[in-house]
Amino acid sequence: MQDHTPTEITSNTGRNILEKIAYSILGIAVFLLPFFIFPSSAVSVPMSKNILLTIGVLGAAVMYIISLINEGRVFIPKNLFSLSIFLIPVVFLVSALSKTPKTLSIIGYGFEIGTVVSMVLFATLFFLASQLFQKKERMFISYFGFLVSGVLLAIFQGLRILMGADSLTLNVLSSGVANLVGNWNDLAIFFGAMTMLSLVTLEMLQVKKMFTILLHAVLIVSLVFLMIINFSTLWIVLGVFSLVFFLYLISFDTFMPSVVSTETGEIARASTRKISGNALAVIALSVIFIFAGQTLGSKISNTVKIASLEVRPGWNATYQVVKESIKSDPLTGVGPNMFTNAWLMHKPVGINDTLFWNIDFSSGIGFIPSLFATTGILGVASWLFFFAMFVWVGIRAMFYPIGDVFARYRIVSAFLVSSFFWVMAFVYVPSLVNIALAFFFTGLFVAVSYAEGIMKQKEIVMAHHPKLSFIGIIALIVCLIGAITIGFEVMQKTSSLIAFQKSINAYRVDNDLEKAEKSIIESIDSAPYDIYYRGLSELNVIRVDKALAAPDVTVPAVQDEFRLRLANSIENGRKAAEVDPNNYQNWLALARVYAALVPPPFSITGAYENAKDTYGKALALNPHNPTIYLLSLIHI
Repeated sequence: MQDHTPTEITSNTGRNILEKIAYSILGIAVFLLPFFIFPSSAVSVPMSKNILLTIGVLGAAVMYIISLINEGRVFIPKNLFSLSIFLIPVVFLVSALSKTPKTLSIIGYGFEIGTVVSMVLFATLFFLASQLFQKKERMFISYFGFLVSGVLLAIFQGLRILMGADSLTLNVLSSGVANLVGNWNDLAIFFGAMTMLSLVTLEMLQVKKMFTILLHAVLIVSLVFLMIINFSTLWIVLGVFSLVFFLYLISFDTFMPSVVSTETGEIARASTRKISGNALAVIALSVIFIFAGQTLGSKISNTVKIASLEVRPGWNATYQVVKESIKSDPLTGVGPNMFTNAWLMHKPVGINDTLFWNIDFSSGIGFIPSLFATTGILGVASWLFFFAMFVWVGIRAMFYPIGDVFARYRIVSAFLVSSFFWVMAFVYVPSLVNIALAFFFTGLFVAVSYAEGIMKQKEIVMAHHPKLSFIGIIALIVCLIGAITIGFEVMQKTSSLIAFQKSINAYRVDNDLEKAEKSIIESIDSAPYDIYYRGLSELNVIRVDKALAAPDVTVPAVQDEFRLRLANSIENGRKAAEVDPNNYQNWLALARVYAALVPPPFSITGAYENAKDTYGKALALNPHNPTIYLLSLIHI
């Protein structure tokens, strides 16, 4: 075993075609991620992103694992930072296995970013980036691809703003603020990262004039979009990061202007420190929008005719839910992807006095704080350990004695951009695109740290250790099978969700109940989730109500069909509650079916007692929602 050096990485990976394929797959997936979409109303934007990310990450992982088996060598991180990130999916898995139902926590419906599988994908993305992007040219290409994808996104969104919300909808963008990244503020986070990367590149690299012009254009366009979106929290974060970068430039004479001595002809540094005009401009703009953002934002919104309203819990409400969740489930929380359950049980009572009393929030104020509630003390410890190592290694790398300006640029840019994404993940709930980019840029930071010798990893040549080779190959094969299995499961769950969305469209758009029922049954065949059973139950009730509303129809005339429909509705409602007994909506849907059988023309014996019992179960899971009280009074 030996420490891995930058020269070894270059020479070994350059000969391996499979490793190059893995790099290409991952690079293309990350490049496409911000603007990739399926132009179909049955495939939402998050689903499109999840499909691409799953194929890209797992495809690259399969190629990389095969390349390791082929070459007979593996790389083991020799640092706590790289290992810390893999504790997160382990903690998620432990939390998920201790809860019921496990499926919704492990894989979810196929596109959520708080499940075990999503964390495995993100950790794999981080690892692959740290291994495949250590060469300078690869990291530069990844930066260039990120900026190009941002330019393409800006062009597309700019055209939508100019042409109106009804243009370039791609069958999925239904409003003026709808975009290819996520919600309106997600777009701001993406352009905030674009601002940081272009700013760092302009100030730390001496590039050709044409490229300098292009970078200035990217910086200006990014700031224009930030002004249009006007996300107040982002302006604060961007201002702080720009200030930190401004002070960092002043602290190093490496970035001071070079001058040539007229006497000796030697290159020397000017006595004046480097003052970044671009950074000052970004700081000034951030300060203006921090203090006058509401006035300026309203004027800009009126000009472009775009307004956005987003509702999410505040810090106090999130803290309350996290605190009570940890009290009830100290070690593992309520379970990954189950923040809604925690919110319903522990939300502040004062929420019912607001307009948002009936909203089942799926997250708190930020992505990371929400995970504290879902994964408990173990989750809190794993994330704090990761961030502590990230900040420690990042600060150490920022001031590491490196003479190569381009190497320092790679370190500073990767650390600042990834830090920007992580801070936004703490104060907001970013979309899958921005969370994935946080892990990717963190992987790039680790890659350059390996390449510059700031962090170490072990290279194990399996041919030199026969016993270790046997165990290593088995472990790699297990990882290979796991990657393929995860990919298959995610695709299956996604296909079931697509079928369910087709069912919704068939009912709402085409009013075709037969087609809607057929699509829901297809969803259940692929993945028997509670939401599908609940939908099928409600659809049967709708068909009964529609039949009763038809002219000249009496119950005796279609009694057999009514009985069959109602029996199916009850059966599917029960199955939904069995799949997820912790979801109050399953019990509420079943209670409505029972309640419909209490009055004439049905008056089924026992319906009243069943309705009362199921309403009680729904209320136990959502004790602060007065709607359930009201429904029980109205229906029974």
